[in-house]
Amino acid sequence: MKKPLRLAVAILATIGVAYVAFGLVATFLLPDCQLVTSAQVRSPNQRYFATFEQSVCSDPSKSHASVLLGAMDRKEKVVLYDIAGSSDVKLTWSGDTELQVTIPEGAVARPYNIGSGWPHVSTKRVPGP
Repeated sequence: MKKPLRLAVAILATIGVAYVAFGLVATFLLPDCQLVTSAQVRSPNQRYFATFEQSVCSDPSKSHASVLLGAMDRKEKVVLYDIAGSSDVKLTWSGDTELQVTIPEGAVARPYNIGSGWPHVSTKRVPGP
């Protein structure tokens, strides 16, 4: 075989092996998850929004949920809570700068300190279903 042809065959073989390896890793090692985002709940003045996001995985131990807060004039969103044990989370604005997060008593909610410049966030615990 001529040298350019051998080089082309070697390159194509390497690409083929890499493609098969990536397929095997993606199939067996990466979690099979789907991101589910609830509709945004906007503050009465339309300046802020809150969302409840869940990553639902075929392996339940890899699933997780978060409550996020954002502002229309900022690119970043901040995590208010990581939540485990329930997807029955409700987000309600009780004013332009007051968000209430309702979480079932049985759920584990890990709050984050979001600093200043954001609406006040209160948590309400209710009996679970």
